[in-house]
Amino acid sequence: MQTILVFVPFSRYIFRQTLAGVRRFYGNEAKVQVIENCTDASRLRELLDFWHPDGCIVEASEGTGIFTRRNLGNTPIVYLDRAKFDGAAFDVAQDYAAGAAEAARELISSTTPHYAFVGYRTATTWSRERGKAFQKAVRLNGLPCANFERILPGNERQKALREWVAALPTPCGIMAANDIVAEEVLAVCSNLKLRVPEDVMVVGCDNDEQICEQTTPAISSVCPDFERGGYLCAKLLDAQMRNQRLRPKRLTYGIIGLLRRSSSVPALKSDSRVTAAVKIIRAMACNGLSAADVASSMGCSKRLAQMRFRSITGKTIRDAISEVRMERAMVLLMGGDMPIGAIAKSCGYNSDTALRIAFRKHFGMPMRDYRAKAKLGH
Repeated sequence: MQTILVFVPFSRYIFRQTLAGVRRFYGNEAKVQVIENCTDASRLRELLDFWHPDGCIVEASEGTGIFTRRNLGNTPIVYLDRAKFDGAAFDVAQDYAAGAAEAARELISSTTPHYAFVGYRTATTWSRERGKAFQKAVRLNGLPCANFERILPGNERQKALREWVAALPTPCGIMAANDIVAEEVLAVCSNLKLRVPEDVMVVGCDNDEQICEQTTPAISSVCPDFERGGYLCAKLLDAQMRNQRLRPKRLTYGIIGLLRRSSSVPALKSDSRVTAAVKIIRAMACNGLSAADVASSMGCSKRLAQMRFRSITGKTIRDAISEVRMERAMVLLMGGDMPIGAIAKSCGYNSDTALRIAFRKHFGMPMRDYRAKAKLGH
């Protein structure tokens, strides 16, 4: 059995998806071993001596570091999200422009005349590329777009970002380089007493649920197809191991959509209880939330809660919960090959049968047909 070492920060939610893609390719035909926090060359060589790997996959969005040919010897390697393809190594890279365009489509509206991009806290190619693509998409629509790309120590960056955001005209739509930066922007807005999303709409990137679901408000975020990226890494590594004369090449993976949360969805103002209920639904619909739970949170009778909710939103509480679940199911179906059972669990359903029935009712077609249609569209 082959042994494949995968050097990624597995503790981050998004890289678990990458690993899932690697494992989907290999199935039970290889041992896939994750190695975290390897930054020392001597330790790397010891790990290679210990595992005797047939190949390695290395996350390299912030540089290749110690993972050079000198340290890896003749071990086949594929880099994930390396800054630039130089024709000397195999790698798989994200289509950053696609994610930026999706963020622009979410934020651009007739009522928001100003836009901005906030870059990552260190100099990275992926942040710069997302920023350039977002500005291009916004300006294509005849709109202005400011840019914050400053590499400063922690406290100095916070101060500079605060002053920069304070000077932005409102309302304004901001794309953050990733969800970590989006969380930073939300903190600045809170400090400045700016309302999100009324004064500032925010969209992140990576859909790191450990971040997006824990902020107030929850962060809308572009979903790169990380699972596909992991699968392509494994596929390219396997081809390299089978054919030592294969020339280095780069494969790319795109996005599977955007998960819309409260940071980019204007809140309802007519009824504070309904506004709070909508926020609960957006945050908890995929965690087994029921209509009764929402009605109870509104502090009135179930009948009155339903009447208030429908009069403001035009839909029932149950339908609102279903819409959020269907949105997530749609995004997960469009990217990768996640099993239906896993999608059902991720969307808050007790069984895949329940999801299949709800999905057919909502979209008018079976899930397998929707997935096939989405793949043809890509």
